[in-house]
Amino acid sequence: MDSDRFKIIGTFVVIFLVLCGYFYLTQGRQNIQQTKIQKQQQLEKFQNNSQVSTESAVDTSAEKKSGIYYKVHVAGEVKNPGVYSLDSTDRVIDAIEIAGGNTENADLDRINLAEYIKDGEKIRVPSISERTSSSNNLFGNYDLNSNKIEDIISDSVNTNSYNLNSKSNSELVNINTATVSKLEELPGVGATIANSIVSYRQENGGFKSIEEIKQVPRIGDKTYDKLKDLITVD
Repeated sequence: MDSDRFKIIGTFVVIFLVLCGYFYLTQGRQNIQQTKIQKQQQLEKFQNNSQVSTESAVDTSAEKKSGIYYKVHVAGEVKNPGVYSLDSTDRVIDAIEIAGGNTENADLDRINLAEYIKDGEKIRVPSISERTSSSNNLFGNYDLNSNKIEDIISDSVNTNSYNLNSKSNSELVNINTATVSKLEELPGVGATIANSIVSYRQENGGFKSIEEIKQVPRIGDKTYDKLKDLITVD
């Protein structure tokens, strides 16, 4: 009888020990798994913090932009010429890059890449082949590093042409009726000045004399001397 009781008690003890071992092993595995999860969470938190720091650095750099956008016409030796919107703090090099970059034939030494852009301006990247023409004194004393190389070429060619034909040229440009594109054909008149001429005549009821054109911003005596034999108000 006692031996049977001992057997029963022994059986319970064995079962108890087996259960304790099982729970111990299970708990150990859970602890290991929990430790792995915590380490993974810490790693993800570190990566997220690093990403936030990087994004913050980018945002800080972006805050340097003004948020004011200018329309700029990029032409000449660029891969994708056209009109683009750029931040007012951008420079000529930024305008060239947004237009796809310069072509292999671009002569970047003849423009000021560090110059700030201006609203409504035309940035023309000249070609290397145009440099040859400078040996014929086409540019006179102009600064070839100027950003307005297209105006230099236009002024030089148009001025020479008009000076030769001004006396026989009967087709004068009426500054009271001419369109912006027609006004741009005049020497020394780009898109900005042409628009200023149109704005002035609209605000003042037209020009009373050709001398009045000197009241338009950026038209001084030098520019007027180029225009006086080519324009009319009649």
